[in-house]
Amino acid sequence: MIYKIYEMSKLKTDANSELSQFKIHEIPATMAVDAGLINQEFLDAERERLGPLYPMYYECDFYNSSSTWYKPEYFQYGDYEEDM
Repeated sequence: MIYKIYEMSKLKTDANSELSQFKIHEIPATMAVDAGLINQEFLDAERERLGPLYPMYYECDFYNSSSTWYKPEYFQYGDYEEDM
């Protein structure tokens, strides 16, 4: 529901709906770099660490997590070399 409220407010799909009444402010981490609050090396390391989740944490690029993506911890990795 939070994602739906976010999307409706961002797109202003229904101005009369209580769900689209919020003003959205997106502040990507690059603005923090420009302001000298964090450095680019930190962001580069986070991009590598988070992979496809990086935009959600640092670029204000949110997605409907219940139907679009899976979290990395949902997957188990192992050595499947023996099966080949």
